[in-house]
Amino acid sequence: MGCGRGVSINRVFIHLDDPFRTAMTYIQTSKHSMPTKCGMPLLVTNGADEALAYMVSDNYVVRAERDGVVKEVVPNDHMIVSYNGGAGEGQYISLKEETRKNSDGGFYLTIQMTTDKKAGQKFKTDDILAWDSKTFSNRNGETDHLAYDVGVLAYCAIMATDEGFEDSTAISYWLSEAMGSEVCAIADVELGKMTNVYDMVKVGTPVQEGDPLIVFQNTFDQEDANVLLKNITDQDFVSDLGRIRIKAKYTGVVQDIKIYRTCEVEELSESLQKIVKKHDAEINKLKAVYKKNNIPGANMLEPTEAMPPTGKLKNTNGVRIEFYIKYFDNLGVADKIVAQSANKGVVKDIFPVGEEPYSSFDPSKTIHAVFSSRSFNARMVTSPIVSGAINKGLINLDEQVKKIMGIKPLRLEDIQG
Repeated sequence: MGCGRGVSINRVFIHLDDPFRTAMTYIQTSKHSMPTKCGMPLLVTNGADEALAYMVSDNYVVRAERDGVVKEVVPNDHMIVSYNGGAGEGQYISLKEETRKNSDGGFYLTIQMTTDKKAGQKFKTDDILAWDSKTFSNRNGETDHLAYDVGVLAYCAIMATDEGFEDSTAISYWLSEAMGSEVCAIADVELGKMTNVYDMVKVGTPVQEGDPLIVFQNTFDQEDANVLLKNITDQDFVSDLGRIRIKAKYTGVVQDIKIYRTCEVEELSESLQKIVKKHDAEINKLKAVYKKNNIPGANMLEPTEAMPPTGKLKNTNGVRIEFYIKYFDNLGVADKIVAQSANKGVVKDIFPVGEEPYSSFDPSKTIHAVFSSRSFNARMVTSPIVSGAINKGLINLDEQVKKIMGIKPLRLEDIQG
């Protein structure tokens, strides 16, 4: 059976589910759907998971606007395409891991585009140029058959036990990790124009919870006083005097740093000028690439000029710095889980490693999740039972064929990492 962290796009056996429950599930998944570590396409599908690649925004799948040719591909960095036509406009597609906000959930996730296109390769309108490798797979090697990674394939027990009472669900530690997601948390700070910055992390820096992201010292209105204070606190015996540390709240990696300012660079302290100029130089370098390749949209990149003190900058009189910390969040107790269709559950327990239940028919196969049979019946959602049985039959058939051929069958845990 497939388990998803708030995902529902199966629908081969949709006629077996209560229509109101199914409709509610589709609405809810727009807010709660998240990519998982071991997500994979469905084994049995009606093609909806492949059609999705042509329906989502270019945050997840980039499709060609017109006929054209690939000009440049730099793996894990970017690709540039050129469209046919009088203007000869191009398009820049980032292949770096980037941060995107989940607009409904209020948190940030990471995506990373990948491509199978080569420099010089021609393409047609609506051809898929790149896709988010954390959300879609082309496991048959064909870009035209990208499939949405619905969830994790897992051995599930549907029965009436204390481990699966009503909505509650117990899962294995492997499934907890397999259904984990990379999430980004933000730490931000407002700095005055003459703030002295002594240390700041860089993008890619690993951090532990409690590690300082930036060390700085607040300033006075008088510039002479700021210079004097900096000179005094630069001495070893008073080096910590008045210094403020913004600390990481999670253990992870600094995924990104964004900097905004409401004043000119020349108005900033020497240390702030150094930080801002380095940040702006990277953005200006990208803007130059846009200009060189006749790519529209350079004005949509991060600003490198002074911004008006409105919105999130309304209290900024100098510089605002945002640190994006990426960390891995396992599926844990009290998190929601979906048994492929409109049947949700809440994780109540995680089996310790080595203490997971197993099938009496094959003790070598660990049960990854225990769902309450009552929850399926009460919701009138029975499609997971049918699709789960078919999945099991396909997997068993694959194992038998491999044994006949002298090939050792892989466990689900090995197939999905």
